[in-house]
Parts: sequence; structure tokens; C-alpha cells
Amino acid sequence: MTSNAPDSLPFGAEISDSSSGKAAKGPASKKSASKKKATKKPAAKKAATKKAASKKAASKKAASKKAAPKKAAVKKPAAPKAADSEAPPQESAAGAASPPAPSRAEESMTDGASKPEGDVSSDQPEERKHRRRRRSRGRRRNRGRQFAEGEEAEALVNSEASDLEADEQVLGFGERAIEVDDGAQDSESTSKGESENRRRRREERKQATEGVGLLLQDRGGVSALRPLDDFGHPSKQDIFVPKHLVQKEKLREGMIVRAKLSRGQKHKYQVSEVIEVDGAPPKSWMKDTTFRSLTSIDPDFHYAMGDGLDDTSMRIVDLLSPVGRGQRGLLVAPPRSGKTTILRTFARGIEDIYSDVHLFVLLVDERPEEATEWRRAVKHGQVFASTADETPKNHIQLAEAVWKRCCRLVEMGEDVVLLIDSLTRLSRAYNNQLGAGRTMSGGLDARAMEYPRKLFGSARNTETAGSLTILGTILIDTGSKMDQLVFEEFKGTGNMELVLNRRLADRRIFPAIDIEKSGTRKEEKLLGQRRLKQVHILRRVMSRLHFAEAMEMLITRLDEVEKTDEFLSRFTTDPEA
Repeated sequence: MTSNAPDSLPFGAEISDSSSGKAAKGPASKKSASKKKATKKPAAKKAATKKAASKKAASKKAASKKAAPKKAAVKKPAAPKAADSEAPPQESAAGAASPPAPSRAEESMTDGASKPEGDVSSDQPEERKHRRRRRSRGRRRNRGRQFAEGEEAEALVNSEASDLEADEQVLGFGERAIEVDDGAQDSESTSKGESENRRRRREERKQATEGVGLLLQDRGGVSALRPLDDFGHPSKQDIFVPKHLVQKEKLREGMIVRAKLSRGQKHKYQVSEVIEVDGAPPKSWMKDTTFRSLTSIDPDFHYAMGDGLDDTSMRIVDLLSPVGRGQRGLLVAPPRSGKTTILRTFARGIEDIYSDVHLFVLLVDERPEEATEWRRAVKHGQVFASTADETPKNHIQLAEAVWKRCCRLVEMGEDVVLLIDSLTRLSRAYNNQLGAGRTMSGGLDARAMEYPRKLFGSARNTETAGSLTILGTILIDTGSKMDQLVFEEFKGTGNMELVLNRRLADRRIFPAIDIEKSGTRKEEKLLGQRRLKQVHILRRVMSRLHFAEAMEMLITRLDEVEKTDEFLSRFTTDPEA
């Protein structure tokens, strides 16, 4: 059954579908659709141009223009309510032919009709941005408020906890209170300990202590007091001496200084006041007397030790090569010829017979076991050893320190005997320490012998002060050309030579003294005219014999008598006269 109601509807009106709740479009021809597109396109273009003109004005105009069509679209479908029952056949008839797809303009119009009147966010993108900014600002404010509220709550909780802890400490119960009290006591004790240490250090600095040491200087000119038992090498026990005190008191190296000490830098002591210099007040010290200014004379006193020790080797030395006060003696010996034994016997004679003489033994580049034997053999003297495992620098420092101490004693008027074993090894140390330079034959530096000769040449007998006697050993027949050059350099410096023979040592004839090569210059000042004449006769008799037979005869005849004078009384007449 057909109905004429749809024909009476205006063209393009919408029929409401009660079942779906959506607006359904009636059948329309292609011409009507094209007409709608033509009528709606100019309106969309006009709205777009107005949006671009101004943001706020375009939004208001668009809202006023779009409100009128939305009302008309809603009011027009209200008239055909009576035809709702006849609408399904129309829809079914039109369903056979699918309706055309709505255009973009129609979609925009339908979307605008479904939205409320006040919502214009789709047409106003700038307004969206402003709203988003406002929302973000509000969120930040809320977060700040929440964070502040959280901090206030946390502070409140902490304050309550601190109040509880304070109450516990006041009441004196709870493990936490006990721990806090212990920590407070520990902090108080540590602070008290630190304050006491600081106070004690201040008192130590104020209270000056006393110290004694040997004054020495390093290469940089820094003066220090070193321990008396081992002053050859620098150590942490050295006491710094300011330069102004050295100049004020005119202190020199080798002096034993007793002074007041105070705390210096780096927790070390330094001299604040000089009390004594070598046992005397600084003012009474002979400041104008220097070792170089002393007048040197020939040795005039004989260190006779043969009869006092009852030793055959020392009796032979007294006859053939007498040692006087201020002598520069060389003990020239090949290896394993008995030089150490003779030197040790001479040291024992100085200690036993001439106890007023200061004895120093200097061992340079020596074997450690030899150094131990020397320390055990010498009782009253001082032994200074620099063993073979030490550097040449240590050898030189020790030798110079001992030599400077000997010079200061001579200035004081004391007699000093210095035994060196050996001068050859000391010269090697100086040669190695000087480094590269002009080298002579044998690998010996041109300046290597300067300092050893200076040390050995300082032995002398003075007219107004004491004396320094040096007896050093020289190695020969070692196969080294350097050792031979060292011997030749020292040969012209010394005034006494005691030469040992290797062939006598191989035959086990000790002392293995070479009678023909041994002797002392100006021996008449030591022996006297009568004994000197007897010694000359003895030499002439022994020169007729073989050197080995002569030495054996001399040893045998001296063992038969108690005194050397008894043996010399047999040589009153000259066999050649």
C-alpha cells in the first residue's frame, strides 16, 4: 500500500527513526545532492576565510551563523510524526539502492549539529592551546601544594621522632638513648685528647731540650748534627743547625757541638742555642786556629811498640820502618800477604801503650767479616766501616767525615792516628763518583787522585798544636793497571813505606817484609844516632844473604831476646870497615 506522505515532505528533509534514535535521510536524486553540495561549499569557504581574518572575531561569527541551521535542522523533522508508522516501507524500498556517501561539508554540518552550542573547540585550535596551558599550570600548582603538604607532614613526623628521642635521653631508658650517650662521651674524649696533644706539643716547643752531635755539611751547605756513633751517613736523627748560628759561633765541620734544641719544621729538631763546642764554651774556643794555618814539622817522636807488645813483627817495623808522630806511612802489599794483621797489631799497640792518642780506623769497601773483626779487636778506638755492598758515595762521605773530625782534634792540640784500609779502594770510589772526564791510562780520571792525595797529605806533625798520623794500605800486584797508577801517585806523597813480599808470604814467612824496599825518611830523628848506626850495620849484613834467608834469620834472632837493644848490641862493628 502506497502513501503520499513522503511526497508532501520538503526536498532534503530528515525522517527520524524511533528504533535507532538517529536521523535517516529520505530518497533524493543526484540533482538534489549536487545542488546541496553547491549551496554548502560557499558557506564552508566563507567560514574558513573568516577564521583566518581574526581569531576571536571569527569564533564569535562562526558561532552565530552555525546556530541558525542547527535549529532548523532540529525543528523540521518534528512535523511528520503521523507518518512514523509508514516510514519502514519507505526505508525498505530505498534500502535496495544504497544512499550516496555524504560529502565532507555534510559531515562537518552533521558533526556540528551533534555537538552542543558552546563547544567550538574543533573550530578553534588556538583556544585549545590556551586551555591546555591553563590545565598544566593548574596541575603544577596542585603538585606544588601536594609537595609542600608532604614536606610539612614529614617535618612534623621528624619533629615528633626527635621529641621522642629527647624524652628517652632525658628519662634515661632505651638502647638508642644509651648509644647516643656513648657517642657523646666518645666525641668529648676525642676532643679532650686532641686538645691535650696540642697543648703538649706547644709545651715541647717551648721547653728546649739538649742534643749532642758531630757538625757536618752536605754539598748544598746545609749544616746538621749527626750521631757520634755513626756520623758517616745522613739519617732522620740529624739535627738541623741554622746558618746564622754557624756564622755567629764560627763553627766548622768535625766539631762536637752540644746545644739546646727546639722543634723545627717537619717534626724535626733544630739548634736554638750553642752550649759547648768540644767540651768548652763557644767563646773560649780558639776560633782563629785553623788546620791549614798550623806549622808543619818533621816527625820527632817514635811510636815504639815492639818491646811493649812483645811482638816480633812490631820489633822489625821499629827497626826497618819506624813510625813517628805525624807520619804519612804506606803499607804496600799484594793480596794475601798479611797487611791486615800488621795493621791490626799496630792499632793494638797504640791502644795499649799510647792510650792518650786518639785512634780512628777507616775501612773503605771492606769485606763485612773483616769489619766485624776490626770492631771486636779495637777496644778504645773508633772503627768506621763502609762495606763492599755500599755505594761509592757512602765511601766518600764516611772518609771525609772521619778526616774532618781528625783535623778538629789536631787543632785542639791532640795526637791522632788514622788507619785506612785501603787507600786504593778509596781512590777507586772517587774515580767512580767523579763520572766522565779526562781519563788517563788505566781508566783513572785526571782529577780522581786530587781528594785522596789531599786526605793522605794532611798527615803532619805541628809545631804549636797536635799531630795527625796516617797509615794507609796500598794494593799492588793485582793485575790492574789502575792500582799501579794509584801506588805511583801516593809514592811521592808519603814519607814512610813498609813493603810486603809476596814470595815470602807464599813460603809462609811472616811478617813478609821486604827489607831492601822498606824504610822511613829522616829516620835519624826517630831512632837516634847510636841506634841508627846499629840499624845500618844490620842492613849491610842482611844484604849479603838471600832475602828469604835474611828474613828468617832476623825473625829467629829477635825471638831469642826479650829486648830489641840486646839484639842490636851484637851489631856494633861494621863488617865492611
